[in-house]
Amino acid sequence: MDFKQLFDSFTKRNISANKKDVKPLTHSFKSRTFMLCQETFGFGDSSIYGYDPDFWAKAHRRLKFLVGSGSLSGNYHLPPARDLIKFLNTCSDDEFLEFVETIFRVQKWWSIPERSMSVSDINIFFDEDELPYYLTNYVIEEELSEGWDGTTRTITSYPTVVYREDEVLHQMAIEPTLSLLDQSKFENAHEEFLDGLRDYRKRKFKECVAKCASSLESVMKIICIEKGWNKKPTSMDATALLSVILKNTSLEPFYKNPLQIVPIIRNENSIVHGAGPQPRIVTKHVASFVINSTAATILLLVEEAGL
Repeated sequence: MDFKQLFDSFTKRNISANKKDVKPLTHSFKSRTFMLCQETFGFGDSSIYGYDPDFWAKAHRRLKFLVGSGSLSGNYHLPPARDLIKFLNTCSDDEFLEFVETIFRVQKWWSIPERSMSVSDINIFFDEDELPYYLTNYVIEEELSEGWDGTTRTITSYPTVVYREDEVLHQMAIEPTLSLLDQSKFENAHEEFLDGLRDYRKRKFKECVAKCASSLESVMKIICIEKGWNKKPTSMDATALLSVILKNTSLEPFYKNPLQIVPIIRNENSIVHGAGPQPRIVTKHVASFVINSTAATILLLVEEAGL
């Protein structure tokens, strides 16, 4: 088991988050998720496709390590599936969201659709109960295999529960950006943007700003490489990259100032440069602005470049 990857989980990412303004998970959301698990992976008489002990055993083992206990429910005599289900009936909201992420870590995602759970189903459940969460999708890299007529598919990022504060901004900017960055050519930019979202949930706002700016810069480098607009875009800073893109698209020069606001905030307030004698403080609302600005800028530049 990759323990470094294991502990990059919902609870560990949000251990410092302020919970007072977070809407609790509803009973109906938990029930729907559990019922869908029963239908998909089987348990007792509710199975439609047959019992999948491998799923329950792997989910149980993963959560045991996350919780740090040999028994999730406190009853060491229960088999793994029943121990896990008893735990889910009484666990905290964060622990239940750990289980949601675990589903997509351990299920056989390559199997027929009826035997694996869909990210979209969980997001429908979130939306139905107006919960402030969103489950990102798999990021899958495809490569043509040598020696035979086929494709190798590798998961580079698993579904992750992220927090969304504004429904309109999420639907208009964050979600389309995550979908856009699903493409393999944007793999690094996608991971940097996700890291920024994770840092925001951990209230690590300086790190959030730095990673969002890195994601935007990565996207600009990819644009220049894909379009052949510069021979050495990887050695250029954000300002120079933006100048190249503006020169080669229909965007007027006056767009330069607003479109470089994210790198400017990163340079002035984040952890990238030394703070000097005065500590630099990045507030939650500034980090939120940077996330949304990053998403909107990425969407604009990629569309203008025709990628």
